[in-house]
Amino acid sequence: DAFCSYVDFVFLMGLIYMNNALFDEAIAQFLQATKLQEFSVQGINSYLAYYNIGVIYECAGMADEAVKYYKKCGNYENAIHALERNHRRTHS
Repeated sequence: DAFCSYVDFVFLMGLIYMNNALFDEAIAQFLQATKLQEFSVQGINSYLAYYNIGVIYECAGMADEAVKYYKKCGNYENAIHALERNHRRTHS
């Protein structure tokens, strides 16, 4: 509980859940990270959290949801590539 207000910890828990195929829990942690302000790594409370949610949805075959979260990443290069990849997939 003492670490729950630190974005770094919440984001790390999201990664741990994601790497252990606990995707609902991972998404919940990444969403929580976007609501917090105390962080030491730029982007973990915004575009990096949204990007990881997009990756989870894309891997689950939920392209529309993935695109929604990739678009929240702004100019984050990996998200831009993911949007291009999804665009090609849906328009080929």
